[in-house]
Amino acid sequence: MLKIGYFYRIIMKIPESLKICPKKRFFVIVGTNRIIFDSFVNYIRNLRNLYPYKRKGFVYRNEYVRLKKGKKTRFR
Repeated sequence: MLKIGYFYRIIMKIPESLKICPKKRFFVIVGTNRIIFDSFVNYIRNLRNLYPYKRKGFVYRNEYVRLKKGKKTRFR
């Protein structure tokens, strides 16, 4: 079950070749089959698209996310 900021809960079946290790603000997915791993990770990333103004969403550990400027920062 994932709590990703929506009112409803998302329940999904995890493939047997993958293991999920939860941490405080993130989780680690470990797997042996690369094809199943990539398809599962892409499915999770599509559930909550990255919001570039606040860095909300799912990103890889080494992925760099560049924030967009908001309207109020332009006038200061």
